[in-house]
Amino acid sequence: MTEEIRTTIRQIKSTKAAGPDNIPAEALKSDIEVTTNMLHLLFKKIWEEEQVLMDWKRTTPHQDSKERRPEQM
Repeated sequence: MTEEIRTTIRQIKSTKAAGPDNIPAEALKSDIEVTTNMLHLLFKKIWEEEQVLMDWKRTTPHQDSKERRPEQM
């Protein structure tokens, strides 16, 4: 799972505006190993406790026209 997280972080466009969490891409990319480890621990805890943050439950999936797959807005 950590390699997937690492790859996804690398693919984030640095020119994109920060999302609802207000974390800019540059901050996530500044130390990919630290970011990867923190996100891995977070995802692992969510998986083990089977609890999802309320804000995540409120997101609306939409169709990415380029990839033809749903993603979160």
